[in-house]
Amino acid sequence: MKVLLIKPPINKISILGDSLIEPLELEILAATIPGHNCRILDMRIDTDLKSTLEEFKPDLVGLTSYTTEVPAVRSLLHGIKSSMPESFTVVGGCHASARPEDFHLPGVDAVAVGNGERIFPALVGKLSKGEDPLEVRGLWGRKGDGFVFTGEADPIKDLNGFPAPNRHLTQGYRHLYYFGSNRPAAAVMTSRGCPFRCSFCSIWRIMQGRYLLRDPGKVAQELSGVREKHVFIADDNTLSHARHAEALFSVIRDSGIRKSYKMYGRADAIVARPDLIEKWRSIGLTTVIMGLESFQDKRLAMFNKKSTVAIQNQAIRILKEHDVRIRAYFIVDPDFSRQDFEDLMAYVHKEGINEPMFSILTPFPGTDFYDEVQEKLVSNRYEFFDLLHALLPTKLRRKEFYRRFSSLYRRSYPLRKILSAQTVPVRAGTFLKCCASYVKFRSVTLRMKNAYKMEEKIHAETRAHQPGIRP
Repeated sequence: MKVLLIKPPINKISILGDSLIEPLELEILAATIPGHNCRILDMRIDTDLKSTLEEFKPDLVGLTSYTTEVPAVRSLLHGIKSSMPESFTVVGGCHASARPEDFHLPGVDAVAVGNGERIFPALVGKLSKGEDPLEVRGLWGRKGDGFVFTGEADPIKDLNGFPAPNRHLTQGYRHLYYFGSNRPAAAVMTSRGCPFRCSFCSIWRIMQGRYLLRDPGKVAQELSGVREKHVFIADDNTLSHARHAEALFSVIRDSGIRKSYKMYGRADAIVARPDLIEKWRSIGLTTVIMGLESFQDKRLAMFNKKSTVAIQNQAIRILKEHDVRIRAYFIVDPDFSRQDFEDLMAYVHKEGINEPMFSILTPFPGTDFYDEVQEKLVSNRYEFFDLLHALLPTKLRRKEFYRRFSSLYRRSYPLRKILSAQTVPVRAGTFLKCCASYVKFRSVTLRMKNAYKMEEKIHAETRAHQPGIRP
């Protein structure tokens, strides 16, 4: 059976994007159907879907979708079904699991809900034998003019029974995958899920509260086959299970694998086991990505973060002591006042955070937060669910809110800071790299300005056709 898996193109309305990570989810799905002819089309790089369909003529086309990609995926599914009506189309991923009804469309044959490693090979197996796909659990499948749910799939309780990702299928793209300034970069998963329940996150719902760990030996075996020097550990939460993180370190060290690693880590996990940072630093850890979220305890409590500013500050000190860079994510609440913006910037400067990243509090479908505020949304256009548009009313006038938000980036990345952040002597290549980073972050303001003008235009058009919609 010929199977085409598609990573949709980048949302054109989105403003920032300093990473292009390999489609690990599709590589994993491809590995679960070894007896079939499978291809991956990464439309973030190669947009020629028409030629691929005409040449490959797939029996099944599968797409994955984040919330911002929903409109593009809907359009792709319509086009695929129009040109190849005999191909079976299925869509999965985070958004499909949270809101499958958004894909109950004429161009869709099935929507996968939950973890695809169990659902997808069962679906391919049924179709290849000419059997009824509605016998596969975990699907909203087409039946006549409507869709029926086949029942929840058995949850995944162990990651170790699945094969390693099929990276051969992305070989033509791999030199273009990157994370920040690290390129080319690979992605490796060592765990899935998160034991915490942050209100703005849907991971724990999708995983039904499970936090699954891969066998360290299997991770090391996979790493040994990764050619790229730079590796992004694509977990939801890497360091919270200390024994697992330590076992990973030991196996990687003993295997003699030398890579440069970036990983997610909660502040409280770092504070609880600072020795893990020292150990991982010795085998190549360069950057820890922390969702600090706020500089105020009251907002951390509002997000159900189960952390405090004091713990965050301690984690920052630990990372600095071990010469590990910090990429810290902060959530900007639409309810921010002018003073809140200034206090956030003051906190970033005071703590000396290397790479602050700012996002606007966004109620993603499938989260507790979405359930709480969906009636207050000023826009239901999924293109704007990119963490950089205000989907709730802002305390400040929108134009001022966006101006102050973009100013956070402009003030965080002046040229002198980018130059001083280099840890090697400034040679010609390094200088040009610094200048490129400077231009990139300084251009954020202009790109935000253009994007927000587009937002206002779309809102105006929406109001003209639907007067009841709020601006």
